[in-house]
Amino acid sequence: MDEWRNGEKIDGTISHLYTGWDHSELISDDPALCIRRITRTEDGAEKMQYMAEDPADLLPVLTGKIRFDLTWLAEHYSVVIPDDQAYIIRDEDGAFVSEYFSAAYGANDGKGWVRLEIMYDSTWNLSPAYIVDGSFEEAYYYTTQDGYEFLITASHDKVWASCYTDHAAVSLYGAYLTTRDLEQIVEHLALSISE
Repeated sequence: MDEWRNGEKIDGTISHLYTGWDHSELISDDPALCIRRITRTEDGAEKMQYMAEDPADLLPVLTGKIRFDLTWLAEHYSVVIPDDQAYIIRDEDGAFVSEYFSAAYGANDGKGWVRLEIMYDSTWNLSPAYIVDGSFEEAYYYTTQDGYEFLITASHDKVWASCYTDHAAVSLYGAYLTTRDLEQIVEHLALSISE
């Protein structure tokens, strides 16, 4: 939280076109929903950054280009604090460029954990994910009831799940969980992506 108050750590981004942030303004340091505006002098682009004790409190600030539900995840896993954050980048004219959401959860049995990252960038043109044969102990595609295809992989005590569209990426990374655990999580996200 100190980094938010003193303007450190302002350069995070998923868009290669939007780096070099140089000014930070703290709008709210309420632990329930911290807000700061980050800008860059060269063109006036803006990144609104949010951090919350409960990741569900970040959902209303997102644009809705990617919709998802954290209810099931919150019922079956515990939030890891203070890792939850979101940001939205707009260009110098105020037009949407990208958004990012991340949250980390620990298994209620205290053994496993998972990190969820959801990204949308209007400058991207992503392609499907492929695997190198034999590089994982387990690798397969899983399609949710909502029709989103995730590549799920496992190696040793780590698991991954990823879904890509032209402009969006939904990724999960976990440890000491099973691929079945990831299937349940992605299924219950009730994902919806607007391209």
